[in-house]
Parts: sequence; structure tokens; C-alpha cells
Amino acid sequence: MCRFFTLSAFHFKLFARNGYFVSTMLTSTLGMLLLQYVIAYAAQGLADPFLWVRAGIFGLWSCAVTAAGAIGFQRFQGTLPYLLNNVTSDLVSLAALLAPCSAFGLLAFPFSFAVSALLGMNASINLSQVIAVLLLWLGALVLDFAIAAFFVLTPNALVYEELILIPVMLLGGLLEAPGHLQTVIELFRWVLPISAPIRILLSGRITPFLVVQFLFSMTLCFAFALLIARSLLKKARVDGTVGVIS
Repeated sequence: MCRFFTLSAFHFKLFARNGYFVSTMLTSTLGMLLLQYVIAYAAQGLADPFLWVRAGIFGLWSCAVTAAGAIGFQRFQGTLPYLLNNVTSDLVSLAALLAPCSAFGLLAFPFSFAVSALLGMNASINLSQVIAVLLLWLGALVLDFAIAAFFVLTPNALVYEELILIPVMLLGGLLEAPGHLQTVIELFRWVLPISAPIRILLSGRITPFLVVQFLFSMTLCFAFALLIARSLLKKARVDGTVGVIS
């Protein structure tokens, strides 16, 4: 476990030095916040306490979704074999590589809170929402594992990052969806581990049902990611088809 945190801290430093990831967090959070500000100002709804929360959620997920191309990017750079061919478990090495994507996104919440306060918006938070932010981070982390494992099969994963950004936010409950999609969204609440934390953040309340939903989706998503990752690593070791072994 100590090795995992050490590797994660190393990758986080590299993540923070990359202007792309920093600008992704800042622009996505600020863009969502200002869009809501304009709409709320026109409708005299600046007292809504969830405006900054929605922007924080969107900013966190915008960073987390970069995990889709993280492994492929390392493969493109030629550094993936060095990340895997060491004394550390392959799964631990890959998890540490992906962890900073969602962890860096946590900065979207204090950034959104500070800007909201400066703009005179209703910026407030309670204990349930603080807990929900941590649950959202854990959910995004596990979902990152599943997304990265799935998209490592394609060399065009960087292109697909933007394509899954909005749909996941829609299915996760952050964005309003047409009535005929509600049944589908309710089903995906049991699949996406970020859905329950989003509902807690936007309601300010933790319920036993949402806790059960969160734990179930976390288990399901983690099992899927583990299954795919082990299968791909085994295949890579045998014939090098994933580009790990040249």
C-alpha cells in the first residue's frame, strides 16, 4: 500500500506540471460555473446553493475522464514497459498511474467554491456534502480503472475522452435528461459509482439506499476493471498485442 501511495504521489507531481491537465480542471469548472451564473442571474436564482457544487462535479469528472487515454499515452511515449516491468505488481503500477486523474479533479471543488463566493453566489457546504465529495472521488477513481482498461484496446482513446464526458454526466444525474430516459438513468445508477455521490451532493442528504447503491456500483465496476486488466496484462505478457512488450 505504501508503494502505491509513493507511485501515485510521483505521478500526481507529473500530472500537476502538465499544463493540459491544469487548464482542463480550471476551464471546465469555470465554464460550467459561469454558464450557470448567467442563467441564474437572468432568473434571479443566485441563491441556489448547488451552483458551485455542479461546477465542482463537472470539473472533477473532466479531469477523471483523462484516464481513458492515460495508458495509451504511456504506450505511445514508450514508457509503459518500464512502468510494468519492475518489482511492483502490474495492477498496482497501473492503478498508481491512473489515481492522479481523479485526485487532481478534487481541486475543482475549492476552486469553484472560491469563485462562487467572489461572484456573490450562495456558496455553502455541509458535512454530508464533504463526505459525498470523497465518495465521488472514490467512485471516479474506480470508474477510471474500468474506463482505462476498456479504452486501452484502441490507440484513439484520447479522442474518446470528450465523447464520454457529457454522456456519463447525463447518466450520472448531474445534467437534466428527457423524461423518457429516466428509466435508463435509474438503471445506470447501479452501474456508475459516481451516481450516488452526485445525488447526495445535489440533495445535501445521505440515505441508506444511496449508500447501498454506491457500494454495489463500486463492487461491480471494480470487478469489471479487474477482470479486463488481468486479461489484457496476461495477453500482453504472452504475445505483446497490447504494446506493453515490443
